[in-house]
Amino acid sequence: MHTTNMELKRINRNRIYQMIMQMGKTSKSELGDELKLSLPTITQNLNALIDMDLIVEEGEFESTGGRRAKMISCNPTARVAVGMNITRNHIGIVIVDLLGNVVSSTRERFVYEDSERYYTKIQSMIDLILHKNHVADEQILGVGISIPAIIGGDKKTLETALVIPFPDGLYERMRAHIRFPYFFFNDANSGGYAEFWNRKSGRDLFYFSLSGTVGGMILIHNKIFEGEDYRAAEVGHMTLIPDGPMCYCGKKGCMDTYCASVNLSDMTDGMLAAFFEQVEQKNPLFLKKWNDYLNYLAVAINNVRMLFDCDVILGGDVGSYIDPYITELRIMLAARDTFNRSADYVKACKYHTEASAVGAGLMFVDEFITSV
Repeated sequence: MHTTNMELKRINRNRIYQMIMQMGKTSKSELGDELKLSLPTITQNLNALIDMDLIVEEGEFESTGGRRAKMISCNPTARVAVGMNITRNHIGIVIVDLLGNVVSSTRERFVYEDSERYYTKIQSMIDLILHKNHVADEQILGVGISIPAIIGGDKKTLETALVIPFPDGLYERMRAHIRFPYFFFNDANSGGYAEFWNRKSGRDLFYFSLSGTVGGMILIHNKIFEGEDYRAAEVGHMTLIPDGPMCYCGKKGCMDTYCASVNLSDMTDGMLAAFFEQVEQKNPLFLKKWNDYLNYLAVAINNVRMLFDCDVILGGDVGSYIDPYITELRIMLAARDTFNRSADYVKACKYHTEASAVGAGLMFVDEFITSV
């Protein structure tokens, strides 16, 4: 297919911009060497990116004998995105910049209800965090809203919502309260995307969201695999133990009934941190509960590993505490693994708070970066 001159210019500009983001600080000559582009082409595109406020020239590199090269870097706050995570009892909001940094975050306990009061609260929280961080409306790429639901391909329609009784037409209900472009994203997909962005390994991965409910995300060739009906990776509802306890979905023995965080936090009046404090203090009752949890989790992870043969990231509320116990879990997994003697493929998450909100915001950031 023939590439027009205008398309070629945009491709070169995007390559240059992404290389600057990747390198952190660079120079014209270094960009030319890396991308095999002429100095006039580099200069022309750098001027365009400066005009767009996407890059800045800040200082000079040390001289290597000739004229000092100007230092070029990304302007990360030229554009930002807002990420929001709605749970049954909380609203979490973050601002993320073009490098994926969390500029600011806030979280408030506010029980979901389909009311003007609730949606006005969302509006005021967005306005407040933007005001506190001196973010102008023209900087905002959009608002990504992470919710525990199966989202349609238009990112506006809720196909299934079992955890929170969202109304039909939720997108329209919010329209009067969010003045920026906004879309819905599944909470587990969002949390997994934040982990993918943070690692940038290029490897396929499966993400477990181990929170009040259990969910998952499949990332293949750097893209989220959602399935034909957008239900891929709903591991919380795969059968872990036939005829086990009743799940909120109406079926028995789902992974959710064994590995949701409430299985642990219910022992400490809903405080997950307090549960892990008891585990650290070697309380026998809590140690047994935690060992049982890890065994159930190992079964689920091994099943996923047999299906996808990829890295597995453990996130969500429990994932935030699991790093000290990852060796113990790997031993359990290695004992179940048919093909490997180790389970180094399983890793703890890097985002310990608001991962789903961060990932929802990064959806807008990623789209913008690829369009520059």
